[in-house]
Amino acid sequence: MTHHDSNKYQWAALALLGVGVVAELARVVFGAPWGRLEPILCHLESGLVAGVFALAALSLPLRTRSAGWAKTAWFLSFLAPFTMFVHGVLILALAHTDVGAIYGVAAPILVLLLKRTWDGEDYYDARHVS
Repeated sequence: MTHHDSNKYQWAALALLGVGVVAELARVVFGAPWGRLEPILCHLESGLVAGVFALAALSLPLRTRSAGWAKTAWFLSFLAPFTMFVHGVLILALAHTDVGAIYGVAAPILVLLLKRTWDGEDYYDARHVS
């Protein structure tokens, strides 16, 4: 078992997810669609992506509270980077804008941050809380 402070990786992951939430919600609030896509589809997708990022960010600090939160945070730790990558590919391919490449780079960084977050001993403790 590794002995590192997983909290610093958690905070970095929270910051990256927070930037994603703010960026996607700003796109919805200010009515800026992705490239050539229909505005309603862009806003729906941005809202869903922001929701996944927000839920993942909210669940990470709560993962040590109970086994239920740990399982939820574990699932969202897989879902958030996958969503980020797919969202980036959609933006890049369908909207023909280079902003999608930023999400394509941010997704693997988020995977590494979340991996280091879950490598700590706190996950072992979280799984065994009744």
